[in-house]
Amino acid sequence: MVIRTASQKALATVEYITATKEGDYGPYRSVLFKRTDLQGDAAKVWRSLKPHEAEQFSKGQQVYLIPTERKGKQTWDIELLSPTAAPPAAPPATSPAASTTLAPEQKKAIAAYVEGQADLLAFCWQTACEKLPDKSEESHRCAASSLYIAAQRKFDL
Repeated sequence: MVIRTASQKALATVEYITATKEGDYGPYRSVLFKRTDLQGDAAKVWRSLKPHEAEQFSKGQQVYLIPTERKGKQTWDIELLSPTAAPPAAPPATSPAASTTLAPEQKKAIAAYVEGQADLLAFCWQTACEKLPDKSEESHRCAASSLYIAAQRKFDL
């Protein structure tokens, strides 16, 4: 029997589950868990599991990872938060317009934002064409996209 303190458990979220692969010891699936340490540092933990074990997990599911040692190597045991609970079902996909009616002020704000973004994109295209006159349309498209994304990030648009 192994006795651990609750502080040794690290809350983690299932980020990714690979397709079944064939390995030296038979079929397996890798599961990526993203955990946050007590110091607040994020870390990624990959675990290779038998396919039937990996099927217990779904993307976004939360689990506890518990540090352990096997055959002299550090690894992680996985503890389900609620062993009997099924993973939450995804809500049905609906568009915002279908689920709510927008007020006239909201529609105007959205239209102004979209027009502003289109103006920014047009300006980026024009700048790319001016600064790279001997390049192809594809080069202009790539440069304009890069400028647009950089401007959005820099100015939180």
